[in-house]
Amino acid sequence: MADNPAFEAARQVHARHAEALLRWPNVVGVAVGYRRRGGELTDEPALVVMVDHKIGEAELDIDAILPKMIDGVAVDVQDMGGKFEADQADDGGGFTAGG
Repeated sequence: MADNPAFEAARQVHARHAEALLRWPNVVGVAVGYRRRGGELTDEPALVVMVDHKIGEAELDIDAILPKMIDGVAVDVQDMGGKFEADQADDGGGFTAGG
């Protein structure tokens, strides 16, 4: 991962945007990881935005829909199913939790 320029770009996007993303409704954490498609992990680096409960775009106000890309890095919204609890912290490795 350390030699992957796309993963490093995702880390930089995380550093710039994680705090703001944590202010969105329903967002409980932000991390750098790999995108999931159809439940399967891909090799595409992404900004993983963890939500308490995933809600379909059709049910959200337009201003409540998270962006699909930030600064050229994919955003992957993942449902934590209401099971995520953490104090606000940044582990230094690209994970930031909100509480």
